[in-house]
Amino acid sequence: PKQAVGYKASLHTYTLGSAEVVTDEHIADTRYYELHEEMKTAFRKFIRSKWWRNRVDGCFYTVEVKQTTLEDGHIKLHPHVHAIVLHKGLHDFKEAAMARGLGDYVYVRRIRGRLEKPINYILKYALKGYGDSAFKGRYYEKTGVFRVKV
Repeated sequence: PKQAVGYKASLHTYTLGSAEVVTDEHIADTRYYELHEEMKTAFRKFIRSKWWRNRVDGCFYTVEVKQTTLEDGHIKLHPHVHAIVLHKGLHDFKEAAMARGLGDYVYVRRIRGRLEKPINYILKYALKGYGDSAFKGRYYEKTGVFRVKV
């Protein structure tokens, strides 16, 4: 859709909390998948909640675990979700997310006008490393749920 006529659309980022720092790559690989599943499970719990279902008409999201090598050689893992959310009215997504087990960093920005740029922004994360096995299947996490036609 080019525009969400009659709806408010916003760009969201959700986390589990602070990033986790690990000491070596083997631990990072193991924790990557665990954190990915924890993030996906926590976000799915949130979007299945009655609070969400009563306020949101649809969303498109991707789960990402950003992996950064620090100067001391340790590896920082930061699980988060990028989402476009279609809703009517203004809601406190941050408070609702924290009450349902997500971290204290929730970013919500209203999308005004066309949806193409925000959709491309989400797809950038969903398709990051497509075809590159070093990206550990991140591109499989593009997904979404809509209950209305836009």
